[in-house]
Amino acid sequence: MALTFFLFTGCSTFAEGVKEGLEQVKSNDIESVQTIKSDISNISMSFPESWKEATLNDVATIQMSLEAKEQYMIVIEEDSEDFEEEFTVDDYAVIIMENMKTTVEGADVSMINESIIGNNISARQFELSGSVNKIKAKFLITCIEHEDVFYQFTAWSTQSKYDEAEPVFENILKSINF
Repeated sequence: MALTFFLFTGCSTFAEGVKEGLEQVKSNDIESVQTIKSDISNISMSFPESWKEATLNDVATIQMSLEAKEQYMIVIEEDSEDFEEEFTVDDYAVIIMENMKTTVEGADVSMINESIIGNNISARQFELSGSVNKIKAKFLITCIEHEDVFYQFTAWSTQSKYDEAEPVFENILKSINF
């Protein structure tokens, strides 16, 4: 009888310890964020605190990376005044896709899909995979138009780490604010 009592109270204490340990792991998994703003427009995005500003593209207005996990994202902003009047975000996405195909060797491209990002922002999104400088990579490209500006969000990782990176990219895109 004493052994049974010990087993049940020991299990209860063990279960409490496991529960407490899981709570600590959960709280450690929630990384704080930093808000990054464009120098030329009113767009801002929240990146995990572990991401750092980087130099990834000559024309990007936001450039962030977490090199340890091979996660990268840039934002390119283009004034819609530079395009013909009837030019749409669909046209913009096609041009970006065609340009990417010329720079990524063996490019395999998904269909351009309509999606919603940020605070109910209509977007066009596609994935592209292939090689850049003999390194296999996968890209998530998102295009939007907001207040006479076309935005291109390009996020990428190595092919082997993309599945882990994609939810991070999606969360960053959800944080877009104007």
